[in-house]
Amino acid sequence: MTITELSNLPHPLWTELLSTARHTLPTQLLSRLDRRFTVTLDIQGDDPAFPWLAAWLAATCGTWAW
Repeated sequence: MTITELSNLPHPLWTELLSTARHTLPTQLLSRLDRRFTVTLDIQGDDPAFPWLAAWLAATCGTWAW
């Protein structure tokens, strides 16, 4: 659908489309970024890597400049 076709829509429908896009597009963008840039680890407390990972997270989580 082109802009010209959208501008010819009845006013309530046009407003509804804009309102829906305004709420769904940021959510979709954040969801896509989250899936692309998030790493999830599941390490049990008895795993040999757990103490190292816990120490590394404690040392680095406060140093990131967001």
